[in-house]
Amino acid sequence: MGGSPPTPNLTPTGIGHYTEDDFKRALRTGDRPRGGGKLSEEMPWKFYGKMTDAELQSVWAFLKTVPPKQFGEQ
Repeated sequence: MGGSPPTPNLTPTGIGHYTEDDFKRALRTGDRPRGGGKLSEEMPWKFYGKMTDAELQSVWAFLKTVPPKQFGEQ
């Protein structure tokens, strides 16, 4: 079956192992932390990677407040 890849889990369940620096680096380079591979080109990391440190810090802080969900949960 075709279609888009599954949506990444950006709740604390999916990015809980990221540090804030890992998050910023991933959005600026497209590399997941600890050898986790590349971010999908469908994820607009190149756009978000142009944000300032303060803007990315705000996004990071917000994502940490989202209720954790398991992969595939709605």
